[in-house]
This record gives sequence, structure tokens and C-alpha cells, in this order.
Amino acid sequence: MTKEELRGQMRAMRAELTGDKRDAAEQQAVDHMMAFLRQKRPRRFYPFVSCRTEIDTLQLLQRVWKELPEIAVAVPCVEEQRMQFYEVRAMNDLHRGTMGILEPAGAEPVRAEDGVMLVPGLAYDERGYRVGYGAGFYDRYFAEYGLCKPNAGGVLKIGYAFSFQLVQRMEAQEHDVALDALMTEKGINFFG
Repeated sequence: MTKEELRGQMRAMRAELTGDKRDAAEQQAVDHMMAFLRQKRPRRFYPFVSCRTEIDTLQLLQRVWKELPEIAVAVPCVEEQRMQFYEVRAMNDLHRGTMGILEPAGAEPVRAEDGVMLVPGLAYDERGYRVGYGAGFYDRYFAEYGLCKPNAGGVLKIGYAFSFQLVQRMEAQEHDVALDALMTEKGINFFG
């Protein structure tokens, strides 16, 4: 299956997941992620801000701010085709961007280091490779800041998705960066 075919299939599957089943899966994923963060105690947390049919991260953000206030939170923003992370302390630090996605209104970007980063995607394989949305923002960010190897820079790169988004194997290109783990409603799966 090509990346485009996989993107289409996963978009359709995510759109079909609704109601109580979706709510339950999202709640379980949040609970697993909170337990992982409590155990790991990273200095920083770099989640993406969910949109459309992605697994919800807004509930996760609110719980981290409330239950783990010692962890600094920074979320991504794309500016002129370049992704940067900005620290946010509450929901009112986010505003609707040009594509309707909530973005940070921070002044100075924060370089990802010493923490846990959640990486969005449409599909992930058992080697840690992912199919994103095709723009390559995360892969370029990883390359720019030397985060291409496992746990590079002290940053644990974790996919965050529904369990059906994990596939056995998919095509990977030379510039694709393998993640360290995938967190779903079933818990965490480390790669490698």
C-alpha cells in the first residue's frame, strides 16, 4: 500500500470512530499518557494540538497543566514553512491560526530538548516509521535540531494515536525519522 492509499484509509477510519467508542479510546489514551508522564517526569512536554479527526490532545493538555504543573509545556506552530515550539501555560495561550488549528501566541521559540514529544500522524508501523500529512514539518525539525536518532537530545519522540493506526510495515524513505514509541488507548509500544 502506498503512503497516499494509507493516508486515505486512515482518514476514513478516524472519521468513522465517533461517539462513546471515540470518547472511551481518547480517555484511555490520556490516562496512559498521564501515567507515563508521572513515571518519566520529563522537564518538558511537547504535544501537538489536535484538529479534525486526530486523537484529542486538548484534554491531555489541561490535565498536564492541572496535575503536573512542574512540567513545562510547549506546542508547535508553523511559520513560513518552518515549525517551532512555543511554551504555553493555559488554553488562553492558544488562538485559532490560519488553518483553524489552535496555535501558541508565544514570543520566543523553545528548542526541543530534555523531554517527551508527541508526534502526530495518520499511520505508524512496527519499526517506528510514520505517515504524516505530507508536509514534512516534523522530519525537518528533527533533522535541524539533531533529533533523528532514538532519544536524541534527550527527547523521547512518541506517536500519539488510536491503536488501529498501527500497521505492520509501510514504505519508509531516507529522510523519514523513526519514533521511539507509540502511545494509544492500549498503552505504550516501544520500537526497536
